[in-house]
Amino acid sequence: MLDIYGGLKYEPIEELMQTKYRRLNTYNGRYYINESVTGNEFAPSVTTVLDAAGLGIPSQLKENLMIQHGTNYRRWLADKASYGTALHRLTETIIQHDTNITTSIAERVLSEEFKRTAKSSEIEDVMKDLAAIVKFLNDVNAKVYATEFMLFGKIAGKNICGTVDILAEIDVEYTYLDHKNPFKSGERKGEPRPAKGIKRELFLLDLKSGKWGFSDGHFYQLLMYRELFTKQYGNQFANSQIANIAHAPRRTAPAYKFKQHEFNFVDVQAVESIVTAFYLTKYEEPKTKKTILSIDRNGFMEIFEGYDYETE
Repeated sequence: MLDIYGGLKYEPIEELMQTKYRRLNTYNGRYYINESVTGNEFAPSVTTVLDAAGLGIPSQLKENLMIQHGTNYRRWLADKASYGTALHRLTETIIQHDTNITTSIAERVLSEEFKRTAKSSEIEDVMKDLAAIVKFLNDVNAKVYATEFMLFGKIAGKNICGTVDILAEIDVEYTYLDHKNPFKSGERKGEPRPAKGIKRELFLLDLKSGKWGFSDGHFYQLLMYRELFTKQYGNQFANSQIANIAHAPRRTAPAYKFKQHEFNFVDVQAVESIVTAFYLTKYEEPKTKKTILSIDRNGFMEIFEGYDYETE
């Protein structure tokens, strides 16, 4: 039985952690409802917008997976999503509560749906992945300020919402030219040597439990989060950076690697174009029982037969 102790630094920013929006799963993707204003505002999720733009699973990978799993592809995809949700929930628990997590504790934290459908080996795999994530966060000396916090705002003048996995200050390695220690001989005599240093930076981190590496969709997802984040919370986070943490390939045991994404004004314009295109071609306000599949309250899924948001 694995026994995982986080020991992570956690100093929550309450303003971030207290903001919650109801989540609707519809035939047209995931939407959120902002009920804190006069009337109700709806917003598609960041991932729903990206999926509609073909920026979900890379097309070649998706084609290979569909061939591999055949008619079971959608079931396999749902199982992977359930696995990812389980891992995210355990990561949030170990960060926030500074406690040991054993397999028995993990089973109490995990959703009933995952426990009902998962094999015992999958629960063990989740625990191994959790241990690897905790190791990564400790290795970069993470100080976590928020986990699984929601953002609701506008990009290109259109509502959009998403949930950020982790906001943390971490150690990042960088390369610089050391003028105090130049080359002593050879063709580069007198030139400064490249050297490595460590700096502390604030990051929006998105955790990926899949094992197929990074994609353009991962980049745009984080860039959308950053746009919403800096608009909602202002200059104090203006210098925040974005990065994924995901499986390092070809390892005998689970390990996680860090992928920082650089971005510029052109990338921000591309994000605005993606959102604009979604609203022009795909957006449908989820108001009737024909579009609502289920509603997620406080992290737990409840299925409503004939649910009609307008009359609830």
